[in-house]
Amino acid sequence: MVDSVSEFKEFVRAHPGLKDEVNAKKATWQSLYETWYLYGSADRQWDQYQQASQAKADSKVTETVRAEVVNAKSELSGPEMMAQAFEYLQKVDIDKVQKTMGTFQQFIQIFQTMQNGKGATATAGGLLGGAAKKHYSGFFSQFDD
Repeated sequence: MVDSVSEFKEFVRAHPGLKDEVNAKKATWQSLYETWYLYGSADRQWDQYQQASQAKADSKVTETVRAEVVNAKSELSGPEMMAQAFEYLQKVDIDKVQKTMGTFQQFIQIFQTMQNGKGATATAGGLLGGAAKKHYSGFFSQFDD
């Protein structure tokens, strides 16, 4: 299974038009993978994505050359660099950043409580809705603190 996934990744790299299909919500990665798995990479349906990938590769080369020429002609001045940085920051979704940071902080708290051992029971209980630790006799009692 892992080999087929890595083969599919290589196939997608060779056919970047597939990424455009997913970005345009015309297909999902799951559906493309299943089709690729069933029909293989030599099927004629992939020809359109290969042609698209060639055109895209040509345009990327042109863009790269154009960017190198622009960079060779002039370096960005301080105000231009600040303007670009500001444009980038405007594109950042602050809500997503806050959610990610909150999730990361919760992970760190849980990890710290696990590292603290016995003293962490109260803290872990607080994180998990205040549920008290229950002791059950029987087979699992040998694992209790």
